[in-house]
Amino acid sequence: MTHEEIIVAIHELKPAELKDVEVFDVYSGPNLPEGKKSLAYSFVYQPEGASLTDEAVNNMHFELVDRLKKRLGVELR
Repeated sequence: MTHEEIIVAIHELKPAELKDVEVFDVYSGPNLPEGKKSLAYSFVYQPEGASLTDEAVNNMHFELVDRLKKRLGVELR
């Protein structure tokens, strides 16, 4: 699976409040199975004209993560 495939899925599944997502680290090597790599992403949640609580952001984020797990088979580390 490529970074581009993950980004496309994120944009298709994202909540309206998700304004930006960027990869900030790619790791492959010891502690990962052969052929696997770890990608770390930064997510920015920002609703129009409102504030979000930590609980609201966590709910949106983990729902997105669950949907990505089901759709792509990704794992959260």
